[in-house]
Amino acid sequence: MIRKTENYFILETKNTQYILEIDAENKLVQNYYGAKINDYIPNRSHVCSFFCVEKNEKSDEGKNIEYPTFGHTDFRTPAFSCELPDGSCVTDFEYSDYKILDKKRSLEIMPCARSGGESLIITLKCKNAPIRIELMYAVYEDCDVIVKNAAIFADGEDILIDTAFSQSLSLSPEYDNVCYLAGAWARERHVQHQKLGYGIFEIGEARGTSGHNLNPFFALYKNGATETCGEVIGVNLIYSGSHAAKIETDRFGGVRALNGINPFNFRKKLNKGEKFETPEAVLTYSAQGFGKMSRNFHDFINEYIIPAKWAKKERPVLINNWEATYFSFTEEKLLEIARMAKELGIELFVLDDGWFGKRDLDNCSLGDWTPHLKKLPKGIDGIADKVLEKGMKFGLWFEPEMISEDSDLFRAHPDWAIVTDNLTPSKGRCQLVLDLTRSDVQDFIVSVFDRYLVGGKISYVKWDMNRYLSDVPRKGYCHEYTLGLYSVLNRIFKKYPDVLFEGCSGGGGRFDLGMLCYFPQIWTSDDTDAVERLKIQNGTSFAYPLSCMSAHVTITPNHQTGRVCDMDTRFAVACFGVFGYELDLAKEPEREKIKTQIEFYKQIKEITLQGDFYRLSDGNVFSFQAVSKDKSESAVLFVKQLSVPNVIEKAVRLQGLKEDSIYFVNGSGVSFSGADLMNRGFTPEFAQGDYKAQLLVLKEKKEK
Repeated sequence: MIRKTENYFILETKNTQYILEIDAENKLVQNYYGAKINDYIPNRSHVCSFFCVEKNEKSDEGKNIEYPTFGHTDFRTPAFSCELPDGSCVTDFEYSDYKILDKKRSLEIMPCARSGGESLIITLKCKNAPIRIELMYAVYEDCDVIVKNAAIFADGEDILIDTAFSQSLSLSPEYDNVCYLAGAWARERHVQHQKLGYGIFEIGEARGTSGHNLNPFFALYKNGATETCGEVIGVNLIYSGSHAAKIETDRFGGVRALNGINPFNFRKKLNKGEKFETPEAVLTYSAQGFGKMSRNFHDFINEYIIPAKWAKKERPVLINNWEATYFSFTEEKLLEIARMAKELGIELFVLDDGWFGKRDLDNCSLGDWTPHLKKLPKGIDGIADKVLEKGMKFGLWFEPEMISEDSDLFRAHPDWAIVTDNLTPSKGRCQLVLDLTRSDVQDFIVSVFDRYLVGGKISYVKWDMNRYLSDVPRKGYCHEYTLGLYSVLNRIFKKYPDVLFEGCSGGGGRFDLGMLCYFPQIWTSDDTDAVERLKIQNGTSFAYPLSCMSAHVTITPNHQTGRVCDMDTRFAVACFGVFGYELDLAKEPEREKIKTQIEFYKQIKEITLQGDFYRLSDGNVFSFQAVSKDKSESAVLFVKQLSVPNVIEKAVRLQGLKEDSIYFVNGSGVSFSGADLMNRGFTPEFAQGDYKAQLLVLKEKKEK
């Protein structure tokens, strides 16, 4: 709900309020964000500025300006700055007007959240130049989420934008801790905590994509916040390009948090009459720690970000041939895997890299999307028909944003690659990046998918991207590239809404809300080791639901770490995600166990993918729990990493159950009350040895 009372705008969700104020100087300031305070409007604290000596002098220093701009008396990091035609960079905005709409306005090019209720548009006008800013807010009451972004209008003259964050958040000094997700290839999204101090703390990517290193998510929290208690504000961004979050603690202890497009190497020429939209930022407040913050995000993403057709649709159990064969396969080998997979209950066969051009290694053929006839003598249609005849669905891997120097496409169109004149191109994984800012390149990529998807034989696409952008030709290019990508995706997804697309970027590199607007699921990491996946999936769950995390059972010893984990543990960890296999079934000694695993997974997948998720413990024993929305069923994972002699395992307190209900364990006669499981806890029992797992399924006793 959105209300305006006197000089205040009050945005309300189920449990929170976001309050804006038009102050005495006609500035829009943020008055409050947190748990509901009903109609009580708190007084803002005013600070004395060194520059305000006389009573009639005014300063923005210390004010919680809602969308701060550069060059006046607010000396902190601005959300917006530009260069005017006369070379000046000073702008000063004041409140002008507002509109309350029944539903949220969509962005013109970039992906955005679907409407979930009322929205608010507040207009600011610059006092010294013909520039207008519209601040847009959307309220998602049931999820306790607020979405914000800004649109800049050059109403009277050309301007050059160099900073345009999506939002600014002003918080009290008590929010002096930040949680964020950091890592690298094969160890993405590990949880990090940092104490804030005076100055600027910054996270982000300047590589052209949202990347492996630093995810767009972050959370600010007060001392003492845990999984289950304490005040936490989570922030994310619906964007897939170079991004940044800047958190500044000023000399009075106040905290300003901005996030959006990374200003580094950014520039946008806005001609008279044009507008520029920033990506949408997503905010949620939790008074119940990080766990409730995550569940707010999960519900919001499942309901308003993941494509509506796929948000609650059953996902097939798949087998991917990559770790089974890599580039060395024949049609006969692939069909052998597919035949065995069908017998075991697997529903989708996915053909990965190596099916096109002369692709026997990763040094050639990207862009030549024609079948490798030595491997597939009857092409993609031939193998797709044979897989479909077996009663399975067929999927195919692409890396459409890339081009190899050793390819027919590069020889025909060398100008399509991103290169810098007179310099040797910077390559990654032996490949260059196609220039997606060009309409002819966009048309080419769309034509590739038209070639393969029109017939309806392919029901799943894995969309990969295995390097960052380099040699970019101008400031602002990375954003232009991102818009080009979104343009391509919009066209493809409009044509082929029934195809399930999975995102991938060197594993889990481009794991963000922008991609999730198109890809209902993303390959969480190239690291498929179960123990490493505990940390990766744990961190990913801080901001993203299990329904978008692809997780597969792969071979042991693991190809990334060399670690040996038994089949039960690999399965148990992969269960808490969108499930599949990457195995050579002809060589798998425990092949018959897969039947039982798939049957078990199908019992719990609605709980894990659509239920409420709880992180119970980490460390040597990791514990995850998923609970159905009606609290009648729960799936619980315990994984012991290293075996310790002569100890008694500690009980782990479960969450989210009905206190007065009785729950049976794994279909047996053993039962516990919800209150017992949540207050006293459950003590897992592990087999001897390292890397052992236990899975529980709890079902509520039904009254006769």
